[in-house]
Amino acid sequence: MERGERYALLKREVLESEAFRALPDWAVRVVLGLCAQYYPTRNGNLALPIRDARLFGINAPWKLYAGLKTLEASNLIECTRRGHVSGGRRLASLYALTWWPIDEPAPGVTYDAAISPCPTPTNAWANWVKPTDWKPSVQSIVYRARGRPRNTARSVTRTSGSGRTTTLGAT
Repeated sequence: MERGERYALLKREVLESEAFRALPDWAVRVVLGLCAQYYPTRNGNLALPIRDARLFGINAPWKLYAGLKTLEASNLIECTRRGHVSGGRRLASLYALTWWPIDEPAPGVTYDAAISPCPTPTNAWANWVKPTDWKPSVQSIVYRARGRPRNTARSVTRTSGSGRTTTLGAT
């Protein structure tokens, strides 16, 4: 490794874990985007705005938002600060990878009240067990990320004949 080079540090144990294997492909891109930003003293201060997410092939905002929620649900990341507006400025959500220790916040940054720096990783991903309703849970996260009401199914349009009509049997 050359000094100054950056790598997406993802431990093999994490890659082989049930939590990682349960992720949809778009959530894997999100965790890789967060891992690419990691370096010692920065865990807990990781943010992934959509402009940076696009560098990792996350082109739809819903994939980013759903990916972050799915990663939280699978205990692979922990939100250290929820995004909010403060003093007229929008502050991004910050995250920590649970297989690395949570570091001190960057200067001028504060973590949410329940979060504090910790020299040992939580490794919450290692104890995660895939729930029986995991697929519907992920689907619900996707619906919310796309701005749809929860558990709303897409309407189905059927066509008949030349495909110009949206009702069956009409000509």
